[in-house]
Amino acid sequence: MSHVTVFCFLASYAVALTADALRLWGRTVALRWIAWFAAAAGLLAHTWYLGLRYTGDWGDAAAAEPWGGRAWILALAWLGAAYYVVATGVERRSALGVFLWPLVLGLVACSYAVPAGPVSLFGEAGNGGGAVRAWAILHAALLLGGLLGVLAGVVTSAMYLVHHRRLRAGKFDPDAVPLFSLERLDRWNRAAVAVAVPLLVLGVTIGLGLVVAGGEGTVAGLWDPVVIGTTVGVFAAGLAVGGFVQRKGQAGKGVAVRTLLAFGFLLVTVVGLQVLAGDGGLLESWHAGGTVAANAPDAAPAGGGATL
Repeated sequence: MSHVTVFCFLASYAVALTADALRLWGRTVALRWIAWFAAAAGLLAHTWYLGLRYTGDWGDAAAAEPWGGRAWILALAWLGAAYYVVATGVERRSALGVFLWPLVLGLVACSYAVPAGPVSLFGEAGNGGGAVRAWAILHAALLLGGLLGVLAGVVTSAMYLVHHRRLRAGKFDPDAVPLFSLERLDRWNRAAVAVAVPLLVLGVTIGLGLVVAGGEGTVAGLWDPVVIGTTVGVFAAGLAVGGFVQRKGQAGKGVAVRTLLAFGFLLVTVVGLQVLAGDGGLLESWHAGGTVAANAPDAAPAGGGATL
């Protein structure tokens, strides 16, 4: 399996989406199992790819590729695929895949446009020690966890709105692939918001703190377009859904609409900024593995220090 590529699990996930979509017109056991096994095979290939590429053949650190924007996008897609495999293994009759796979496939496809180079907070002259590296890893992990909550919020909101419309139209087709109840979807949606917003805000705050604390040796800068766009997007989405969702008496439909718009916008913004900052892109940013140094114009190229 040393020749596993991104296309291997991308194709497997596409098969799973196709099988799940076909179940909307003809619910059969065969299609359900085809979708699940295709997803499981894709997840295995996805896991193997990340293990070989970013841990150096599962442990050889010297041969590992540094984690950059592409790695984190693929990691987020991996979490989405893993959730599908586990969730549909428990709730086998759910139409989760129809809503989740387009997002996972979109993330994997976008990874092609994101450079695979390392993302380092400090240049060669920087003072990135063990403590800084630990904070940088925490920053990235919090953002990854928060984006998983964003992904869950988009999926549950879309499922809620489709199910709500189906019930309002009186479409009680016993042969249709079932969705979860509105009550359950509403609880999951609110939980996704409650998890995603604090993690993202904390992750962005730590990242900004690392940039400010880095001083003149920092490769990153507060005026980096990816830093600005991500920070504005996170706080705007948090303000749009955080307080609204926590208010008592808010209808589930209103919560779903606002979450879908805010989290959908945030997901597009975060991934889109990484794509635009790719090789030959419109933006120059250290976040995508670049070497722009807003605070230190003559800083050495990223490649040492705190690699995220």
